[in-house]
Amino acid sequence: MGAMRKLLLVAQLVGFGHFHSVAAEANDSGVNNTESGVNNTEIAVLSGDVCANQVPYHGRLACRGGLRAKVLTFNLFWWNLFGLRNGDGQRAGRLISRTGWPEPYDIMGFQECDDINKIMLDTGLSRQYGKIQGPHALGLAYRLASWELLRQGHEDVAEDRKDQWYGTRAVMWVKLRNRASGKIVFFLNHHGPLPVSSGGRCGGTTTALQLLKVINYYREPNDDVVLVGDFNSVTHSATIQHLSEHMHRVFSGRSHGGVDHIFASCPSVVGRWNLGSGGSDHDALSTIIDA
Repeated sequence: MGAMRKLLLVAQLVGFGHFHSVAAEANDSGVNNTESGVNNTEIAVLSGDVCANQVPYHGRLACRGGLRAKVLTFNLFWWNLFGLRNGDGQRAGRLISRTGWPEPYDIMGFQECDDINKIMLDTGLSRQYGKIQGPHALGLAYRLASWELLRQGHEDVAEDRKDQWYGTRAVMWVKLRNRASGKIVFFLNHHGPLPVSSGGRCGGTTTALQLLKVINYYREPNDDVVLVGDFNSVTHSATIQHLSEHMHRVFSGRSHGGVDHIFASCPSVVGRWNLGSGGSDHDALSTIIDA
């Protein structure tokens, strides 16, 4: 393999959903993150069924404070907007570019994103952002001038129910350090299981618990947490209700009954913006976490 070292983090569940690393190799190639030169992707392989190992999670995530971050979540409807309409004149990218001023986006989470480089090229801001292509058409971008990538990874946390099955569903995450303040944010991007509001094969409570397991294991004591995505679950669903017991749901959208959400460990935000569809069948959502 030469200079290449593969990373395999084989994990098992202990305590409140913690994983223990029992084997690890690193990959120095900068895969999916050529801008930063960092590639410390961590993949936890959960033994057995993705719906198994249900461990209750107690308490609310603490707000550590000192964080200011403008965040975006956007389901891009890729197969239609890009597959059938070839981006519709860079419509989604122009929406991001137009609304990323005067304060630029710090971190953006995309769902149904087959090519993070393509959407960021369409914004005209590609060189300003580190870009990570995740599994299951998840994508993420963070502003290089403001944030340093420390770690990244992803986990399968749910699976579609058999009557509307497309496969397993993941969460991707990054740990970023602000270059000016030194503040660290643990940012997660998720696309939830189908059917809508069912929690998929595992059910809504289990899907929420799996997300909390990932947070609980990788989060450091002084990290603040932001979780965004198309959860495929509306506000009254078991998934969103259970997550809301442990994090602040700071913004929710309206499309498809309101399945897009932004959660944070800190409740304080400056503005909430539903930015419209940009050619997608979902609305892009943005807020500024200001703790």
